[in-house]
Amino acid sequence: MKCQQCGSERVLEVSARSKDMTWYKIGHVEAVDQYAHILGNGDHFEVEICLDCGQVQGDWPHDLTYLEEGYDPDQ
Repeated sequence: MKCQQCGSERVLEVSARSKDMTWYKIGHVEAVDQYAHILGNGDHFEVEICLDCGQVQGDWPHDLTYLEEGYDPDQ
């Protein structure tokens, strides 16, 4: 994978699975949730970051997350 910003091949790709609690903070809103679905899918979270320029890969701006829309994981 090449960085969409600078073309570097030094892109860190992280894929994680959260089987336990996950903590999130966006601005001044924070929450503890069972799954990493704020930016991921189900209990999986994936992110790619260029180690040369720091660009997070993908399409931006990101849509509002459940956390920002007032999602309550206890409901």
